[in-house]
Amino acid sequence: DEIIRAGKPVSPSNQGEFSYEGKKFSWYLVSSPVDKNERLYRLDLTVSWQEARKQMTLNRYAYTALK
Repeated sequence: DEIIRAGKPVSPSNQGEFSYEGKKFSWYLVSSPVDKNERLYRLDLTVSWQEARKQMTLNRYAYTALK
């Protein structure tokens, strides 16, 4: 949403942490141009957290087009 409102990538990457229902989550977001005109961007999101003794990771991606 921020990329669409700004009309350009806001920053090449973002990261942070948040808590939900007593669990701590870390996230990392990368936006990268797909085409040479930089009108289409791929957004890659990685969220990770500790589950019992395992490190869990969820990866998702989406595309956004600039006007």
